[in-house]
Amino acid sequence: MDRGGSPEILRKMTLDPLSFSFSGLTDEFRRRYGKGEYYADPFFRSLYQRGSTGLSGLPQFFSRPELARQIRNDFTLRLPEIKTVLRDETSIKLLLQYPDGARIETVVLFMSTYASLCVSTQIGCARGCSFCETGRLGFKRNLTAGEIVAQQMLVQFYLGIRVSNIVFMGMGEPFDNYDQLLISIDVLKDQRGSNIPASGMTISTAGHVPGIRRLARLIREEPERGIRRLSLAVSLHSVDNRQRSAIMPINRVWPLEELRSALLEFPLSRKRDRIFIEYTLIPGFNDHPEAVRGLIDYLEGIPSCVNIIPCNPVSSGGFPRPGRDQVEKFFKALVAGGQYCRVRDTRGDSIRAACGQLGELAGHRHKNVSNPGAGGIGEPLSLSV
Repeated sequence: MDRGGSPEILRKMTLDPLSFSFSGLTDEFRRRYGKGEYYADPFFRSLYQRGSTGLSGLPQFFSRPELARQIRNDFTLRLPEIKTVLRDETSIKLLLQYPDGARIETVVLFMSTYASLCVSTQIGCARGCSFCETGRLGFKRNLTAGEIVAQQMLVQFYLGIRVSNIVFMGMGEPFDNYDQLLISIDVLKDQRGSNIPASGMTISTAGHVPGIRRLARLIREEPERGIRRLSLAVSLHSVDNRQRSAIMPINRVWPLEELRSALLEFPLSRKRDRIFIEYTLIPGFNDHPEAVRGLIDYLEGIPSCVNIIPCNPVSSGGFPRPGRDQVEKFFKALVAGGQYCRVRDTRGDSIRAACGQLGELAGHRHKNVSNPGAGGIGEPLSLSV
């Protein structure tokens, strides 16, 4: 949108309020109405704290009904439709559909003391990892910041679940949608709104080196942005270029040497902080002793935690899942070599919501039916003004 357009032109365009950070919303209020924080602040708070765009009950608008009417006409909350809800004992998966018919999946993960939300940043993915269901869909389009934030809003106000952690590990490569990703982070961490701290957010990348470097530069150059505690997770899965390129085409663009250089330079806010290294364990492929030694050598000098992920099955033609003894053997070998690591608990595999499995419903392979055990969905967001 042409941000330099006249107020008359701007008023003809309806906007998604979820696509604006607080500073962006304040700037938009100034452009459209000649008003600033005094009016933007209650609108922003009401939206994220109450799930309502209603302004009639806010004292700042008691004497400004015309301004409230203008805001109602100019801002339209664009929430996707919940097509399917699936639940097991560890997670809930939502299939969401946008007005253009495009679909994504988002997953609530229940941990021991809190809930985490795995959000999608793209419809499909261009990176084509062979062990990932989303990669089989190909790339459709990027999500807007509002479409990313809407996933958290639906979970909180429709399902009534307050999440304390956000992981950008759903469908898509987050750094292929860098600008909208960063706006969504600004929105989600704002204390006037959802108030999910940056320390509770993790960006997972397949090894997008320019994106890693761009984020690192932003953290160093704009400390006031408040994102220095963001966590970075990197899907590695092999430290052999030929082998990694076979399952992760992104390695042909940014090979292991370039990725390692970017990780060595990535800023961590505290000495105890680590970069998460995602390692999908595939029997007979990347679980042998040479792979252990190579992984330890590759990560030398990089403060890291290896998350060992037992390979999850995809719809067809995927890799086998390792047995518990194979996972334990690999884990013990890493520990013996001095590498900090842990085994990622498999969650949501019974509803195809585990790591690498998102996209089967979004790819229109299943009918739109809700899991009978999913429970009721709460009242929708209040859209009145």
